[in-house]
Amino acid sequence: MIYPELEKIKTKQKQIIDSFIEFIQEEGITLCVVVERESIAQDSHEALSELELGNLVLKYFGADPKRVEYERRALLQSLEQRLIANSTITQIEETDK
Repeated sequence: MIYPELEKIKTKQKQIIDSFIEFIQEEGITLCVVVERESIAQDSHEALSELELGNLVLKYFGADPKRVEYERRALLQSLEQRLIANSTITQIEETDK
């Protein structure tokens, strides 16, 4: 397995959770965390950012958000290198004709 963290989140369940999050956002619902102060009266609620929400979903699946990002970048770099290599091969084949 080349990308173990990405494999953890490659499931139908993840797609369902992502769809649900998108749905609640469209409904105007915001997920928040309670920020505790010295007294309950001073407690406040802060909305989760897109990044925090995404990281929460990754953690639910047991994936490390930093490793997932690292693997995504590595995968994209690998794909980019393959495209460049294929493009070069195609150009060479066309000049040989």
